[in-house]
Amino acid sequence: MKNGLLCVVSGIALVAGLAMAPPASAIEEKITVRLGHVMPPNHFENEAYLRMAEIVAEKSGGMVEIRVFPASQLGSEREQTEQVELGALECHSSGGAIQNYAPGLGAWSLPFIFRGPEHYDKVMDGPVGEQFRDMLLDNSNIRLLAFFPNGERMFFNNDEPYTELADFDGVKIRVDDQPVSAQIWRALGANPVPIAFAELYTSLQTGVVDAGENPPINIIRMKFYEVADYVTETRHSLTTMALMCNEPWWQGLPEEARTIIMDAVAEITPWRRQAAWEADQAAIEELKQLGVMVSEIEDRSEFEQALLPLYEQFGESTGTTDLIAQIRNTE
Repeated sequence: MKNGLLCVVSGIALVAGLAMAPPASAIEEKITVRLGHVMPPNHFENEAYLRMAEIVAEKSGGMVEIRVFPASQLGSEREQTEQVELGALECHSSGGAIQNYAPGLGAWSLPFIFRGPEHYDKVMDGPVGEQFRDMLLDNSNIRLLAFFPNGERMFFNNDEPYTELADFDGVKIRVDDQPVSAQIWRALGANPVPIAFAELYTSLQTGVVDAGENPPINIIRMKFYEVADYVTETRHSLTTMALMCNEPWWQGLPEEARTIIMDAVAEITPWRRQAAWEADQAAIEELKQLGVMVSEIEDRSEFEQALLPLYEQFGESTGTTDLIAQIRNTE
């Protein structure tokens, strides 16, 4: 009887041990992946990638380790993108600098191009998203793994409320590496100045620029409100963050590793996208509580009309007229 009981107990312990053990993996050597981005550690961008790293470690039995480097630790967006292109960095998340390799990607930053979360998902998860991927791969060693919204961009400055189209005339505004960003502000009469994201705070503080533009959650997380007392809800462009990797490195991974990584990407995507959409309005209220004066454009139609010609101009200059039409016609 004791022997029978011992066998049962041993069997239970064995099953429990198997349940607690990491899953078996066909990956023979440990793979370490560095993933860099420019957002601060307390941003949902970083939270999403930390969760992705946990999923990958769990599913690979610890054989694939993703190390996340936030807050421009590995360089600016441009520098990290160049590192990915050269194979010096495995993964990076941003949306601006890759447009230097494939300018047509800027279509996702055109003013008012997306009508909301559902439209964004259908566009980026459908044929248009595949065209974006092919466009970049045809011109670089960079593969796009996923697309994430990062909030609607808004104007912020440090002197007075800007509520009319004429207010933007001659304003020195920091822009990112997306050519579309500069085109938007030139169309509004401003003077765009390309500056690295990590340098924007001091640029505002020292008067290098008069203003910036970013989603409201970034204004909070990067503490731009300390050097810019005014925010205008322009909502002129949606920021897209693209998770990218070096293509030769990706193709050199075991198939199981690629599958595990993509499964993790698929798992974090709904949460990551929803976090961005929810953050915008909550951030606006938080900015008000922080003492920031938040204003709206008085004549919205005049503001939008000044920007709509960019569709034709951009389409003709980048050969994306049909692609833009596809985005706008996606139901």
